[in-house]
Amino acid sequence: MNRRALRTALVVAGFLISFAAGVVVGSRWTYSWMHGFLETEVLGSLNFRLDALAALRLGEPETAIRVLEPLIDPPVATLTQRREWVELPEEVRRSLVLAKGYRERYPRERPSAPYDAAYAAVPDEPIDPQGRRVVERLLQRAQGAP
Repeated sequence: MNRRALRTALVVAGFLISFAAGVVVGSRWTYSWMHGFLETEVLGSLNFRLDALAALRLGEPETAIRVLEPLIDPPVATLTQRREWVELPEEVRRSLVLAKGYRERYPRERPSAPYDAAYAAVPDEPIDPQGRRVVERLLQRAQGAP
């Protein structure tokens, strides 16, 4: 191999190594700020679940409901944001319909215009009578189904 080809190969290898190192270091720096936010969200979710489970085990279902019910509104607002209904995956649409049904049956204690708008974006659709989810059973029972 002549000197020119060797030099070219070394320069190309140097660029490739530098690029790979830049991607690794850059992605760590770029996304490291997200870890704190994600950790906070996951920790909050864990604490809410622990409090709700502890309330149930202590025989305080009203406390568990008070802890958990406010947690269904933000995801509904997020999932309905900036997308048309038909663009949402089927499982997302199904969950949104169930959340809307739950919220209609058990309204919030205080009104919230943003959340009300999010629920209004969810069309009224029937609940699957063969559904096996607990919320489906609850809503079927509320509608008078056996």
